[in-house]
Amino acid sequence: MNPFTHTLLCCALLFLTLKELTEACSCASSHPQQQFCSADVVMRARVMGEKTVSSPDSIDSIKQIEIKVMKFFKVYDKMKDIQYVYTPSESSVCGVTLVNKKEYLLGGAIYDGKVRIYLCGLNILWEELTDFQKDSISQPHIGYQSGCECKVSVSPLGYH
Repeated sequence: MNPFTHTLLCCALLFLTLKELTEACSCASSHPQQQFCSADVVMRARVMGEKTVSSPDSIDSIKQIEIKVMKFFKVYDKMKDIQYVYTPSESSVCGVTLVNKKEYLLGGAIYDGKVRIYLCGLNILWEELTDFQKDSISQPHIGYQSGCECKVSVSPLGYH
C-alpha cells in the first residue's frame, strides 16, 4: 500500500470515529432530586408498549410509549390523563429505552401538550430505587419536592 492510500484510509477512519463521537448523547451528572425538581411531571408508571411514529416538526422519528400511571408525584391539573410519553427513537439523541411491563419513576417535560422523556432525566426502574428514595419522592412536604429551592451539587466526594 502506498503512503498516500495509507494516509487517506487513516483519515477516513479518524473521520468516522469522530462522527460517532459527535452523535452521542451526553448527560451532566445530576442527583435524582435535581431531576425531580427540573421535571414538569413525575410519576410512577408501568410501560404497556411502544411504537415508532414520525414527528411532523422533525426528520427524526420518535417513540410513543404507552404507559399506565400508577401514581403522580408532580403534575399539572391539565395533565392528569397521561397515556403516552414520547422520546427520540435513537439513544444518540438522548432517547430512552424502557422495558415493557416494568414500572419506572419517570420525569419529563411538557411540550406541545405531550410529556417528553429523555435519557438525562428521571427514568429509573422502580425496583432499583432505594426505600429512602421512594419515601423522598412520595412525601411532598419533607421529601424531594420540599427541597427544590436547594441545589444538589456533585463533587469528587459524592453528592452534597
